[in-house]
Amino acid sequence: MVDEGPTWVVIDGNRSSGKWAVTMAMEAAIDKAREHAMAIGFVRDFNDAGAFGTYVRMAARENMMAIATNNSLPLVSPWGGMENVLSGAPFAAATPGGEHPPIVTDIQAVEVHDGDLTVFGTPRMYAFNLSTEMLAGVSRGHLSIRRPHQHPDGSR
Repeated sequence: MVDEGPTWVVIDGNRSSGKWAVTMAMEAAIDKAREHAMAIGFVRDFNDAGAFGTYVRMAARENMMAIATNNSLPLVSPWGGMENVLSGAPFAAATPGGEHPPIVTDIQAVEVHDGDLTVFGTPRMYAFNLSTEMLAGVSRGHLSIRRPHQHPDGSR
């Protein structure tokens, strides 16, 4: 844990397992939400975390609602585009189900064709992918989105 406040926590994964790092953040956010009714966890510098539904289910089991998303290097092109400028972020959400199992969504706005990742071929999926990128990136100060032909450092 590199920083925290009453309702937030920042975990630096130090290039570790995403499963470990995101689990730590979710556990910390759940603990903080018990006291303050809501919390957010940020995780940076981690490897693959697998299905994000795993983490939102943790909160649902504690009778809490949760949303989880992520961004990474630009891996996919936008709808109608030719270059990778979006991360293809996962999105998961869960809410307790009361006497029933929790309601969980766990999706990723990309599909694979011949080993290449592409955004689903509709404007709606492009908009969804852009929204998850903004949620994950802006909230932690690091967007993956960049102009075509732009290097990660911002130069052309």
